[in-house]
Amino acid sequence: MLHYVGDQRRQLDEVRRVLDTAEDDVCAAVAYVKRGAVGLIQREVQALRARGGRLRLVTTSQFRFTDPEAVGTLTKLGADVRLHPSHPTFHSKLFLARCGGQPTLLLGSANLSEGALIGRNVESGVLLSGPAAAAPFDDARAHFDRIWQASAAVVAAAPPPPRPVPPLHQQIRALVARQAIATTATGAPNRLLRWHEQLGILVGTARSPAGQWVPWWMFDVVETWIAANGPLRLNPTCTTYLRVHRSSAVFAVLGALPGYRFHARRPAVLGPA
Repeated sequence: MLHYVGDQRRQLDEVRRVLDTAEDDVCAAVAYVKRGAVGLIQREVQALRARGGRLRLVTTSQFRFTDPEAVGTLTKLGADVRLHPSHPTFHSKLFLARCGGQPTLLLGSANLSEGALIGRNVESGVLLSGPAAAAPFDDARAHFDRIWQASAAVVAAAPPPPRPVPPLHQQIRALVARQAIATTATGAPNRLLRWHEQLGILVGTARSPAGQWVPWWMFDVVETWIAANGPLRLNPTCTTYLRVHRSSAVFAVLGALPGYRFHARRPAVLGPA
């Protein structure tokens, strides 16, 4: 079986499918890993580990595109992550697994980023499985094993140097500084209590007045989806497909920004202004 991945076949769906149907380990070599992408696949990574397999991932910190928080989350989920040396330049995008008794390869241009997985980037790839995949699977596995052996296990380290704050995060930080109140689709007030560079936004509600953290990856995923695909429905797309379980808070916060228009009706929709 050979499928082109792009346009009508979203990279996110294929990565989830490989993780969901793998019989043992999934071997992945991906140059850059972002926290939004990890949020989109964390359920599959956990399920793979629960049934006795694991995600073995090689990535790189070269150019500082990989989020340390994303790597940390993957290791907490049970993945085995290694960092490839900076030289030579590491630029692989490869997933390997045995799914349903068949060798399966997912190859292409996409990194593990929300832009690659849900459509803002222009990506191209192929999914190859079945008997025709046997020979390239063996070659790719040998290639992966060489990369794996050349890479170093991720260990706890000092916090990474500060990175520029993305524009969206700056806008949200300004809302927090003003102690703004963001209103959900049901009219419930969300109080923006604190801003944290790694953790996200502490949002207080009537049920949780002390606040609960809404992680940055959820804002990043919603921003990426709208930029690529236009207006986003709260349910089921945002909550079920993108798995933004704090979707009401995310919609309320983004809806308070000048670049967005929040249609607070049923179904609630957030789109560009």
